[in-house]
Amino acid sequence: MSAESLANRHRRLMVDGGARPEPPEPGSGPDREPPQDQGPSALVLLVVTALLVVGGYFLSMKLRDMGRLQDCVMSGRTNCAPIDRSVLSH
Repeated sequence: MSAESLANRHRRLMVDGGARPEPPEPGSGPDREPPQDQGPSALVLLVVTALLVVGGYFLSMKLRDMGRLQDCVMSGRTNCAPIDRSVLSH
């Protein structure tokens, strides 16, 4: 085929709705930039996790103490409340 017939064929394809190669999307090639950090940093997540663990520990200790007090009361005892030592020292 001659160069002229190739050019005519190409024009016909373009006019007739032939497949046209799409340009690559920006950032999809091998020289794309690394993605930007879009979320919270690892340090913030670590602090939040530590606060949740510490809060959960204190909550479970408080619930344990309340459960012991309820068990004592349910068994019929009357001296279940913890003794406040600051009152006794005066």
